[in-house]
Amino acid sequence: MNTTEIYIPEELDNTILQFTTNKQLFVMEAIKDRIEKLKNQELKKLLVEGYKYSAKEDRELMEDFTHIDLENWDEY
Repeated sequence: MNTTEIYIPEELDNTILQFTTNKQLFVMEAIKDRIEKLKNQELKKLLVEGYKYSAKEDRELMEDFTHIDLENWDEY
């Protein structure tokens, strides 16, 4: 385990102590939560990009087959 020294404003320190007596564990969990949130934001960004690309491909494919979809439509 690495040691990192951080300075916390007194008001924030007092707030932390309202919820826990183990500040080290609290800070480690807060860091893990923040990292997880950042990873999820990045994943959502990648998914949006993928969906946009996929939508473009799907639209092009649909346009390629529009004439076939409408063939013999009058029969129904």
